[in-house]
Amino acid sequence: MKTLKLISPILTILYTTSFVQAQIIGPFTNQFLQGTAVANDSLNYVNPTPITNSTVAYNTIDDTTGNRYVGAPPPPATPTDLNDFTIIASNTFVNNLGNPQAATITNTTSINPASNSRIQHNQGYSAANAVPGWVNNPGHLITNSLEIRFASHLNVTRLQLNLSSLNTQGIAWEHSLVQILDDTMTPFSAVTGPSWTLGAPGQYLTAAATGGYTGTAGLGNYVAASTGTVTNVGGTTGTGTSGPGDAPPTLDTDTTWGPTPFTRIGGFRLITFFEDVRGAGNGATNFTSSLFDFTITYTIPEPGTVASLALGVAFLGLVGYRHLRRRVPQSQV
Repeated sequence: MKTLKLISPILTILYTTSFVQAQIIGPFTNQFLQGTAVANDSLNYVNPTPITNSTVAYNTIDDTTGNRYVGAPPPPATPTDLNDFTIIASNTFVNNLGNPQAATITNTTSINPASNSRIQHNQGYSAANAVPGWVNNPGHLITNSLEIRFASHLNVTRLQLNLSSLNTQGIAWEHSLVQILDDTMTPFSAVTGPSWTLGAPGQYLTAAATGGYTGTAGLGNYVAASTGTVTNVGGTTGTGTSGPGDAPPTLDTDTTWGPTPFTRIGGFRLITFFEDVRGAGNGATNFTSSLFDFTITYTIPEPGTVASLALGVAFLGLVGYRHLRRRVPQSQV
């Protein structure tokens, strides 16, 4: 009988906390960055900011209502209104096989709101190839990576990306990889499709044997890497034609290359590679690739859910403690 008296409140608490835990609001669908529609998104009010090799977080959604903040910079996070997006930029350069490199490397990522409202990779070799010891097609590689992570209190089930300049014509080889991340911030699958090592230096000639690769490349991966963007590699290079994935249509996890609809999405990556295939007769060159905007469909916990759940767990501990005190002789307490 005493056992039943103990179990009864425990079951009540477990039921109550499970019910509270299940309370959500939404779904909501909101677009962020918003192109040039400055007044429509708080991210557009962030001062133009380099985020090269850094991590920044923003509170862009009101956790009380589920709506995005508009008309002003994102407010500071609070214990009841958490940061919603974490933006991670990683920018690297690989000097291939010790070949001489240009004097200045453009290798940055920045938030450029207000006038053009985007997050932008900037990659380039800001010096001509006519330097002592320069070789044709040195194969150096710039890698600019942007990762946007969705906070754990956001249950994101659909993602749409508006991207530009992923695989643009020029005298060096720009190509890009887009990846959707699961709730552990891991790609849903390995990259499949390209016949060369994506992200390694000195890959142009191997990739050119098949014309490069454009399209889905495993679950949650999209590659824009046509090699027709540059011509005459091995001599003084010329401008080719931008690849079919240079400005892809909106990439949508429900229709393009996404996981099963309603699978939780943890975030995404935009990685742009810029391989130096110029010849000794080529000059400086600089490119950009951009995330214009992204749209997510999400739900969030009802206000007070986390606090109520914590209270329920604490009460369960108190009930157990009081029960033990009744059973254990006072002399042993």
